[in-house]
Amino acid sequence: MMAYSLNSTNHSKSIEDLNNDLYETNKIPIVFIGLFTPIGILGNFVVFYIYVCCLKKSTLNFWVETLALLDLICCFTALPLSVIKLRFPVLHPSAILCKFENFSVMFYCLASGLVLTAISYERFNRICRPEKQQISRRSAIYITVVAGCSSVIISLPDAWFSNLTPIHIYGLTIQICSQSRALEQNAGFLLILSFIIIAIGFIVLMIVILVLNFWIWKTVRHHLRYTESRTHNLQKIKETNKKIKKMNITVLCIIILFFVSFTPELIVYFPLDITFTQKGIIAKTLFKHTWVLNCTLNPLVYGFFNQDFRNEFMNIWTKCISCKAVISSSS
Repeated sequence: MMAYSLNSTNHSKSIEDLNNDLYETNKIPIVFIGLFTPIGILGNFVVFYIYVCCLKKSTLNFWVETLALLDLICCFTALPLSVIKLRFPVLHPSAILCKFENFSVMFYCLASGLVLTAISYERFNRICRPEKQQISRRSAIYITVVAGCSSVIISLPDAWFSNLTPIHIYGLTIQICSQSRALEQNAGFLLILSFIIIAIGFIVLMIVILVLNFWIWKTVRHHLRYTESRTHNLQKIKETNKKIKKMNITVLCIIILFFVSFTPELIVYFPLDITFTQKGIIAKTLFKHTWVLNCTLNPLVYGFFNQDFRNEFMNIWTKCISCKAVISSSS
C-alpha cells in the first residue's frame, strides 16, 4: 500500500498530511465496511434471537446460531478495528489493536470454515447415511468448542507477528500495522509457514465441503425421483422433499457466500513488495476486506431461503407494528 502513496509525497509533508493522503485512498473501503456493518449487526441479532428463542432445537439450528454469534462478534470487533486501520494507515493508535484486528479476522475465517465443514458433514450424514448414528446437539457443542480452540491456536501466529512497523521516509518516521518486520527477521519463516498451513487448510476445507455437498445433491436427486415414482401420496411427499431441498439450498448458499467472501482476501493476504497504481491500491484494499460480506450478508440468505425463519420474522415484525400502533393511539 505504501509504495504508490509515498513516492508521490514531497519532503515538506508532515505525518498527518501523509496519513490524510492515504485516508483519501482508503475512503471507498471504509464506506464499504460502514455500509455493511449495521446490516450485519441488526441481521445477525435477529437471526440469533429467532433461532435460539423461536425455532425448534436441532443440530443444524445450533450451528446456525453459532455462525450468527460469530458474525455478530466479527461485526463488533473486526469491522471497527479494520476501519481504524484504514483511517489511520500511518498513525495507527495501538500495537494491541493491530494484533487483535489481524487475530480476529483470521479467527473468524477459520472458525466459520470449520463450522461450515461440520454442517456439511451433518447434512451428509443425515441425508446420505440416515441409518448411521447422527450428530446430537450435545456432540455439536463439543465439536464447536474444538473448532473454536483450534481456530484460536492457528490464529495466534498471525497476531504474534503483527505489529506497528516503523518506516523512515523523507525524514519522517511512520508506523504501519503490518507483518513486514517479522518477514525481515528470523521469525519470517514461521509467518510463511503459518500462511502455507492456512492456505492449504482453506483449500482442503473447500474440497471437503464441495465433495460432501455433491453427494448430498446426488442423494437428494435420487431420493426425489424414487419417492415420487413409488408413492401414492404425492402431495405430502412433494412438500417434504421441497422442505429438504430448501434446507440444503440454504446451507449451500451459506457455503458459497463464505468461499466467495474469503477467497479474494486469501489471495492478497500475504504481504508482497509490489508497486500499485492508486486504483490498484483501492482494488487490493477492497479485496482484502471482501470477508465483510460473509459476516453481514448471511442473515439475508437465511431470510430468503428459510420459510420458518421468514414466518417467525414476520410474526415479530407484526407484533412490533401492533405495539407501535397501540402506543401511538394511547398517546
